[in-house]
Amino acid sequence: PHKNRRPEILVPEVSPPFDQVRKLYFETRNDNTAPERIATVEAYFRGRAIIGLLFVYTSGLMASTGDIDTDSRQAVHIARDGHIVGMSATVAGSELVEIDFEVEYNTSPKCQRLSLAFEPPYTPETAVDYGWRDVWCKDRAAVDCTTRQRGSDQVYVAPSNSRITGIYVGCQNFRNVGAIYEPVISQ
Repeated sequence: PHKNRRPEILVPEVSPPFDQVRKLYFETRNDNTAPERIATVEAYFRGRAIIGLLFVYTSGLMASTGDIDTDSRQAVHIARDGHIVGMSATVAGSELVEIDFEVEYNTSPKCQRLSLAFEPPYTPETAVDYGWRDVWCKDRAAVDCTTRQRGSDQVYVAPSNSRITGIYVGCQNFRNVGAIYEPVISQ
């Protein structure tokens, strides 16, 4: 449901073949209609592992990746005036176990973290097989105040003059997660 005519920046970069990742966008752009924002994110679990993601847009249109044929799921709802400005993904063992979205609202200077995890939070103290946590921050100030749990954690700052517009996950390996950015066009 997404036709993107703007250039994309993937963080971290993806090596060819590029069809090894599936992209989900925080808003859709259909032919001549106004962009539609994401209203709900659902994570589908097998045990503690996130094995599928489903995005539901304001019109009810949906986009998904992975396995969503499971009884175990969680959802977070994003208010109409909310904008996703950052996110994080945590891996324990060889599984994606937690995804957080940082949401900013037009009416408030504060961010809210919306978390999808079977047994949060995953830290080196709570998960013996903690692997790493990747964090995508909206700006350098957010990077500076982000705590790295371990040396394997990665913290990324948004490329200059860009905004986060989606998430990508590996087709072969669901724990390979990254952010999609697009340049901000000044009016």
